[in-house]
Amino acid sequence: QYPQAQKGDIDEIRSKLYGLAKELPERNKDLIVFRNGTYSFKEGGFVKTDDIAYTGFKDYDYIENPNPEIFLDVMFGNIKPEDIERLKAGLSDILKPVFNPRLSVIQGFSGVGKSTGISIIVKLLGKQYAMITELERFLKDPATRSDTKGKLFLVIQELPEIWTDVNKMKIILGEQKISGRKNFQDHEDWDNHLKV
Repeated sequence: QYPQAQKGDIDEIRSKLYGLAKELPERNKDLIVFRNGTYSFKEGGFVKTDDIAYTGFKDYDYIENPNPEIFLDVMFGNIKPEDIERLKAGLSDILKPVFNPRLSVIQGFSGVGKSTGISIIVKLLGKQYAMITELERFLKDPATRSDTKGKLFLVIQELPEIWTDVNKMKIILGEQKISGRKNFQDHEDWDNHLKV
């Protein structure tokens, strides 16, 4: 409609509109909405409620006893038996909007499925709950950090062989609150629910 508008102009207008939008109401961290109902962690099943769920997957049904054979093979096929329980706990923790200051580093030979499993999780969670970024960008750009608001899963790609900024990362992720500022918006703090 406005052919003379540049991408930067449109992004600036969009950013200002987002800045004027009202905040979301308080959401219930115990609930996940699926296409076929609202699941409660505490109740261990579906519940009827008027609360707004913290997370939602409107394109997916909740399956009581899933058996995703290929996903399980990708995730656990090259894992030492003593590490399986830890990986299961980490996968379960991703969906829960609770503070967890641990930082997981996945390493191994090329072609064994390290990024495949993570890519599947990111795709399932979608842009609303997952984010992929580079280390430098996350550490130095407040706008990138502000994109983590409401996210549950953060993937930092291609860590350097010798990582000297681990303390900065520990400071950011080890706190119950994260702070940042989007372009044209006020600085704000929010609850840290990131699993990295």
